[in-house]
Amino acid sequence: MTISILILTLNEEINLPDCLASVAWSDDIVVFDSHSIDRTVEIAKTAGARVVQRRFDNWSAHQNYALEHIPFKHPWVFYLDADERMTFELKAEILTIADDPSPAKVAYYCGRKNFFMGRWIKHAMPPGLIMRFFQPPHIRFERLVNPTPVIDGEHGYLQNCFEHYNFSKGIGEWYSGPLCQDSLLPNLRG
Repeated sequence: MTISILILTLNEEINLPDCLASVAWSDDIVVFDSHSIDRTVEIAKTAGARVVQRRFDNWSAHQNYALEHIPFKHPWVFYLDADERMTFELKAEILTIADDPSPAKVAYYCGRKNFFMGRWIKHAMPPGLIMRFFQPPHIRFERLVNPTPVIDGEHGYLQNCFEHYNFSKGIGEWYSGPLCQDSLLPNLRG
């Protein structure tokens, strides 16, 4: 048995190739794209991934749509953003869990290692636990931003982490998003 991979994208031509390479071992990679206008879809298809598109409205609705409408080939799914990478150790751990014919747990929380300029940021951004490995029928998400999983069944914790390159498009991306637009600044200032 293997594992299905779900990758969420929007204009990720810079990040997607490395993300796809880190999960190339899977025979079911789904790129869930929010109608990118760069080469994201082309890159995904060239790598052999299935592409499903939907306009983004909010995080929980988007993720719930994926779990309800995408037919995954395998009962276990690992979710990554395009700026994240599967590690060899994490792959081995989740394959062992997926090969168990009678798992007691339906979801697992996983840590992530955040990187800046090629270095793991160990102290400023320690690995936080987020639910990323799951059986879709047992999962729903709530909240518009930073969705919280609602798990129908037992959950566990993985020993290994995935890698997160959250500054891969440069530090400017962190300052040019919608929260930095002039029209929103007065609201943020109170």
